[in-house]
Amino acid sequence: MRDEINDIDNDNDNDLDTSSNPVNAWVAFLFDELHDPQVLEVTLKPSIREATVECLSLAGPGRQYSLPSRLVAGVLAKMKKLAQLDVAERSRMQCGRVRLLNFHGQPADFEVTTAPAAESETMTLRRV
Repeated sequence: MRDEINDIDNDNDNDLDTSSNPVNAWVAFLFDELHDPQVLEVTLKPSIREATVECLSLAGPGRQYSLPSRLVAGVLAKMKKLAQLDVAERSRMQCGRVRLLNFHGQPADFEVTTAPAAESETMTLRRV
């Protein structure tokens, strides 16, 4: 596990511009799901046709969304890049952290964990 935390200043980072980039929009959406205090973690589970995004809440399984398969690799790569993980490594588990300096008006830390899966790899995002 890495000790470094990647600080992201949402207000000044053009890399997270969601206006014309669907990958960035999905990444921002995944972080925003954790703004709900009831949501504990967000998991991305790829399959052949699409990926399932599951939000685990205090009450048990929560909301589910479908991520188009054409965006899965881009979303995984972007999340790994933000967490300073090896983007090319898919055969072993990796864990990293992201600090958003302006997450709904205050700083927030997140843990990004990836693990190998049959078709691709799974990713879990938790607020720390």
